[in-house]
Amino acid sequence: MAHLAKLAGGAFAETAPDRRRDGTATFKQEGGAPLGALNRVVLLCTYRDDRAMRSLGYEPRSPFPKGHVVELGDWSLLAPAASPSST
Repeated sequence: MAHLAKLAGGAFAETAPDRRRDGTATFKQEGGAPLGALNRVVLLCTYRDDRAMRSLGYEPRSPFPKGHVVELGDWSLLAPAASPSST
C-alpha cells in the first residue's frame, strides 16, 4: 500500500480519482512482488467480508461443510498450467 500511495502521490483512498487511476495503471505495468502481494491480500479479505459475499450473491458463511455451487467453466483454460514445460 505504501508503494501504491507513492505512485498516487498521497494516501491512496484520499487522492483524486485521476491520480488513483494513474497510480494503479503504473502499479499494474510494473507488476512484480508488490502487486502479487496486494492481489493476494485483497482476494483473501474480499472473500472473508460478509458485504462482499452478499454482493456476489453468496450467503456470508464458511464454504465448508455446505460448500458453494460454482458455475462450470472451461477446464481447457487450465491445460497450459498443467502441462510440463517443453524446455
